[in-house]
Amino acid sequence: MDLTKNIDIMQDFQYAINIGFDLYSDDKIKNYIPTPSAIEIIEDVMLSTSNTTNDRAKIFVGAYGKGKSHLALIIASLLFRKDPGLFSNLLSVICQNSQNSKGESDLCAYTKNYIESSKKMLPVIIQGSSMGIRQALMSGLYVALKNANLDYVMPDTYFQSAVTTILKKKKNYTDT
Repeated sequence: MDLTKNIDIMQDFQYAINIGFDLYSDDKIKNYIPTPSAIEIIEDVMLSTSNTTNDRAKIFVGAYGKGKSHLALIIASLLFRKDPGLFSNLLSVICQNSQNSKGESDLCAYTKNYIESSKKMLPVIIQGSSMGIRQALMSGLYVALKNANLDYVMPDTYFQSAVTTILKKKKNYTDT
């Protein structure tokens, strides 16, 4: 029996996920199949979006190749893109996972409500580099704001603040 006749590999299949590059990859999102442990992490993150919680920082660890980056991509997309069509497979698995008296899980209902709400989070992707954490955060924030057409709200960097102060001093205190 030749099983290769029954198995197809997606044309754009990649072994690695790059969250910054793949954030707008519909195929990577649509084809995600969550494991039970991934659903627990998604539930923890989704519940942390409630206005009443302060517990928003999350760290998850796992062995190489376990799908941490793909899960992070899914969570970032879920919180930011909010397109029900993108998450139909994910919602199907989540909603089948456990059910309440209405026939759907609390996570299922909460996730559907979040997607339909006006609430939206901005993912700030930090790329590894030789720069310090502050610079990496500012760079990631700039890219995220620019991609969302919100770059006009970018806070000044130390450099920009220094230049603004110098120009102000030159203009207002010419004798000094």
